[in-house]
Amino acid sequence: MTKSGNGSRLKTAAGISFLLIVIIPLGIIFIPKFGTVGVIVWLSMVVALIFIIVKHHSKSTSCKCPACGVTFRLPIMVDFLSPHTPDKKKLRCPVCGKKNWCEIAG
Repeated sequence: MTKSGNGSRLKTAAGISFLLIVIIPLGIIFIPKFGTVGVIVWLSMVVALIFIIVKHHSKSTSCKCPACGVTFRLPIMVDFLSPHTPDKKKLRCPVCGKKNWCEIAG
């Protein structure tokens, strides 16, 4: 993996850690104290943070098709919704059209 790929994974991990360490405890505070408004505020924060993490991941990574070897970037929603493992995503190649487990490149 390249140096930029490690930085991308570190930023993604930092965002997820922030979600777990800060946002979830804030939900424990907001929801009982503010009721429905607390739920809305907390869910808005969770959705916004998840969107920021996925947007960053989508812009900083690309995928390589094992069939034709082309490297391509993913739209945000495809990056968010596609089945994946830590180092591969199940995608349809925009060039050859084959659906494969594509390697995630930094």
